[in-house]
Amino acid sequence: LIKLNKEDKLIIHSVKIYSKLNIELSKSDKEVLIKSNESIFYLQHEANDEQMDYFLNKMNQHVFAFVLNTYDEVFNICNSVFFLPASRSGLYKAMSIFSSIFAKLSQMRHLTNETIEIPALSEPISDYFLNLSTIKERNSTDKYTKFATEIEEKILGAQIQFNHDSKKLEYFNKQANFKLDLSDTSSMISEIAPIVAYLKYIVNEKEDTPLMMSLFIDKDRNSNPSKILFIEEPEAHLHPEIQVSLMNIFAKLTQNKVKIVLTTHSNYFFNKVNNLIVSGELKIDKVSNYHLINTSKGSIVNKEVELTEQGIEDSNFVEIAEQLYRERLTAIETF
Repeated sequence: LIKLNKEDKLIIHSVKIYSKLNIELSKSDKEVLIKSNESIFYLQHEANDEQMDYFLNKMNQHVFAFVLNTYDEVFNICNSVFFLPASRSGLYKAMSIFSSIFAKLSQMRHLTNETIEIPALSEPISDYFLNLSTIKERNSTDKYTKFATEIEEKILGAQIQFNHDSKKLEYFNKQANFKLDLSDTSSMISEIAPIVAYLKYIVNEKEDTPLMMSLFIDKDRNSNPSKILFIEEPEAHLHPEIQVSLMNIFAKLTQNKVKIVLTTHSNYFFNKVNNLIVSGELKIDKVSNYHLINTSKGSIVNKEVELTEQGIEDSNFVEIAEQLYRERLTAIETF
């Protein structure tokens, strides 16, 4: 369960792991039977000390493996949540500039007795920077890669690649045969590129498991939870046509164990979601819509907007649209 705490920080509030352990007395004289996969243990009615020690040892092994399995489940849940902040283009350029400055400061720290203070970054922003600068190669057949490729082909017309030497993202136009550092590209490209990079390199179909745990976890268990992508203002610097294309891809992602949480001011995103609901490509039980308002305490949820088979009630943008229309009519009459 993911929720806000008292400080309005998004936290994993609770994790429920369902399992059962049955211990039964065996009616036969066979040796102790352990069925760890089913969590069933059989103990003889009249077990001797040696059989009892054997049984308890097997029990301990199973409980230890279960604890590691539980840790693995929590580990995977924590590593299945990804946050892409607003102003991705600006943040990435800042990251590119300040990473070299921080490196220089680190080299010069022995030349000064003064404290060098580096501005603190919030944990989500720090994770965003680290994810984009510590990318590893992965299997190109990962199911999320195809969505990154679709964005590259249908929207960017080029590839987003990670340079392992410079530790930076690059824009590669294969047709024109040239590369650009992402910080040198247009704001449209540098806003979309991190989304591509996350799908291409970071959001893995199967998470890596620490070596020690991998020796004990049950390989038959499906411990890969749904991925959760938080994307702030995906419409920034995008032409309306591109916004609609991007929403089509987001809708496909939701059918592949990805939950997407968007904050947006775009009526184009809003209307495309409505069309997807009406066409049946998005099920209403898979969609929620919340209206946020600004208060003295920051942005809060004003209400959950009603959802029907006809889509989401379109009232958020109506007032300003009507105001502009009346303004236009008045201007025409005056002219």
